[in-house]
Amino acid sequence: MSTTWDDIEKKICEYILQNWIETPIQWPNTIFDPEDALDDTDRSVWLQFDIIPVDDWQHTITGGNTGQMHRGILHFNLFIAKGKGTGLLSEYIDDLRDLFNHHSITIGTYTLQFGVPKPQQGFADGKWWKKSLKVEFEYLV
Repeated sequence: MSTTWDDIEKKICEYILQNWIETPIQWPNTIFDPEDALDDTDRSVWLQFDIIPVDDWQHTITGGNTGQMHRGILHFNLFIAKGKGTGLLSEYIDDLRDLFNHHSITIGTYTLQFGVPKPQQGFADGKWWKKSLKVEFEYLV
């Protein structure tokens, strides 16, 4: 059975679900009320992410075999209510970076490889302060 983009997305979501317990998660294409993340503590933080396909191409492997290379980007946004500071977001960005930095996960008999996570500049977004992290990945079938 060949691996599809849907298989890749499911495996990445499983990995996030099993390894990220720090904040509520807004899963792709789900209803999420960010107001539910607000409380009286400094931990009013929530995570949003997207799995973005970049490109696919035929790849020739040593010995003349060919495979399909899939590349993509995980784009994470962490949000905290304005006025709560940025230190906690920086800690969570570091946690996310550690979770994905050069890490790999297995899908069937193949390996999905994450690259070096790249933190982005934080900025205001409505009632929230947002900081992003991008992680490139590739998967050869």
